[in-house]
Amino acid sequence: MIKKNVLFLLLPSVPICVAAWNLLFYANAFVVTEHDRQEIQHKIDEQVRKVESGETPLTRENLVKAMGSSYLRARDVQEALAEFYSKMARRSAYLLLFGVAAQFYVAFRFKNGFTKHDA
Repeated sequence: MIKKNVLFLLLPSVPICVAAWNLLFYANAFVVTEHDRQEIQHKIDEQVRKVESGETPLTRENLVKAMGSSYLRARDVQEALAEFYSKMARRSAYLLLFGVAAQFYVAFRFKNGFTKHDA
C-alpha cells in the first residue's frame, strides 16, 4: 500500500477529529471558575457596603430595578449559552455525519479499487 492510499484512507478522519476538538474545546467555555465566583461576591459585597453606608439609598424602586435587571441579565446569559451550545452541537453533528459518510465512501472506493486490480 502506497503513502497516497494510506492518506486517502485516513482523510475522512479529519472532520471527525475536528468535531471532537470542537466538543472538547468548548466543553468548559462558560464554566464559572473560582475567580469568577470571587469577583461576583466582591461586587455583591460592594453593593451591600454602599447600601449600608447610605451611598445608595435602599428604596423599593431601587430594589425592584436591581432585581429586574439581575433577572433580565441572567435570562440573556442563559439564552446566549443555549444558542451557542446549540450551534456547537449542530456543527459537531454535521462534521461527525460527514466524516462517517466519507469513511464509507473511501472504504467502498478502496474495496472496488482492489477488486479491479484482482480481476
